[in-house]
Amino acid sequence: TLASFPVDDALHPTALVEDAFKQQAEERQQDDKRYSPAFLLPMILAALDEADTVKDGTGLAVCHRLFEKGALALALVSLSSQCLSIRKLSVGILGVFSEIVESEAAVNMSSWRDRPQIAMLLGAVRRSLVIRFVEDAKEDSLSQTHIPRLPGFSALYLARSSSILAHPGDPLFVSMNRHFLQSEADGGAFQDLTRLPAFMALFCSASDDKEQLLHERTFALHLVKDGFTDEDCYKHLMACHCTEMLLTSVEMSSLQSTQSDEEASLLLTTLRHIVSSCGERSLSHLFDRLGLLSWLRSIFVRCSSKGLLQSDATRNDLLKLATAVVGQAGKTLTADEFLVATTGIASCALSMILEVTASVSVRASSLSYACDLLASI
Repeated sequence: TLASFPVDDALHPTALVEDAFKQQAEERQQDDKRYSPAFLLPMILAALDEADTVKDGTGLAVCHRLFEKGALALALVSLSSQCLSIRKLSVGILGVFSEIVESEAAVNMSSWRDRPQIAMLLGAVRRSLVIRFVEDAKEDSLSQTHIPRLPGFSALYLARSSSILAHPGDPLFVSMNRHFLQSEADGGAFQDLTRLPAFMALFCSASDDKEQLLHERTFALHLVKDGFTDEDCYKHLMACHCTEMLLTSVEMSSLQSTQSDEEASLLLTTLRHIVSSCGERSLSHLFDRLGLLSWLRSIFVRCSSKGLLQSDATRNDLLKLATAVVGQAGKTLTADEFLVATTGIASCALSMILEVTASVSVRASSLSYACDLLASI
């Protein structure tokens, strides 16, 4: 659910639980395995309210159990929902969580060892939301029930941080903990509420440990891929030159054997998700300012000349990325511009089809993806 949060899920306050469940089942596809925040958040808030009224070991145990099951993470990522009612529920859950976590009984509960980290995270989120509300109120006349909607990146970062901070053995615990401890401005408020959080520090990690470096880069790529929920997210990528860094990373490595297949595939998949999710204005930036088609042609030429793309996974991911790029180019460029820009890519696709058909070790999926690319051109 965090990896593909349903931002368009809506809450119907007047509906009964049975009716809401039936409506969610009708609106969702049968193969959709994601939880519905509109269905779960009201129940989480009710359980927390009951635990808060008890204020003893039992109530704290309920709160701790909900946290371990991901209730706090779901509430945090729900701050990116398009539905105001869901965001209100999310803020309500965060408020009750904060009250319970900072209570005297919780402080004295020695078995709740990750409580200080949770309190630190909730305090940072609470302060940043207040600051954002005040800033929004200066620009527009907002009602007291206004809850700002967070970009998918920020909400997802907070959600995944809540899980990481509860496990000191997690490879990213030190990085996440340091990020929140270093936020001294505005009383420790979370500073990345409206921008891509910690991307530069993680994707351009200076760690000497190769495994730690891979963990941090992988987290940064998943944050971009999973947090890109709509076209509005693209401006946050532009602000930190994220797209340019991803393109350069592919170009510099050229998918050589020194880069793991897992990271190469994730890098290409992330770029494909960005391209596929962009709107007209974002696509204009990708093709006109960044020269995405020229970049793609150079990658194909480089990989063909050096005999790279030996891995089925990376080859298929590059072909799927190319198909997405060409498909979006057809919506943005004129017919003549499209013909000129894709000529080199078409020849590369033909060469790859010949290479694939001549090799007995290459899977049929690669031939299928290469044919899809050629058909789109």
